[in-house]
Amino acid sequence: MKIRYIAIIIIIFFLLNNLTFLTQMPFNIHGVLASTTAAMLTANILKNAANAASKNFSSSIITLASGNAQGAATAIDPRSGTIYVTYLQTVNNQTDLYLRKSADAGKTFNDPVRVNDKKGDASVHDFFSPEVKIGPNGKVYVLWTRTEFSPQLEAAGFGLFGFSSLRFASSTDSGETFTRAVNITDKKNLGASQVFGSFTVSPNGTIYVGWISQSSEESPTGSEVRISKSTNGGSIFGPSTKVDSPANQCDNINIISE
Repeated sequence: MKIRYIAIIIIIFFLLNNLTFLTQMPFNIHGVLASTTAAMLTANILKNAANAASKNFSSSIITLASGNAQGAATAIDPRSGTIYVTYLQTVNNQTDLYLRKSADAGKTFNDPVRVNDKKGDASVHDFFSPEVKIGPNGKVYVLWTRTEFSPQLEAAGFGLFGFSSLRFASSTDSGETFTRAVNITDKKNLGASQVFGSFTVSPNGTIYVGWISQSSEESPTGSEVRISKSTNGGSIFGPSTKVDSPANQCDNINIISE
């Protein structure tokens, strides 16, 4: 019996250090007991950690935007600790993208700064939101979507979700001002809608933007995963490259660079 208890203790220790095995490893009866005990211990550890962490949160809540605001995204500059928050806000049927930042760990935020240079040049989408990232040089980069609707676009097969294009802007003064928006036009597929856009910034500053290119909402076989890059801080993006096709029209794109 002592040997069995020792074995169970060893299994518990192993499971606590390899939690992914809780749902993947086949266990015998002793293993089931061990996994159950490990899960209980893990739950208690996480509960205690959460209780401890909650004490470090402020009891006050800061409202960054009121009214019809949504699609929030955040980024933190690892060098300065500055917190950046972007969000979409619609007023009088016009949607704009705003950024607010905090240099004191979220205690206060500056006044909103409009990211899109042309008023109303942003859109709310039910399935994806803008993204904000910090480059290795401290530049702030933002990617968002502009969606259009018209009878002509509906006739072309974009009546349900509209025709979307990607916009990109950057800031060299910590989000105080932004460059004019760059339209990441896919010259190889001018008649294709760009949805589920996402981007990353590599350590050398190269920016990679990926998206799903749709030739029509009614033609799933016409969807492709494409990627484009910029080596000059987002001022110009090169020709896109097809990564995969056909693509699921409702897949999210995630890009990682080294």
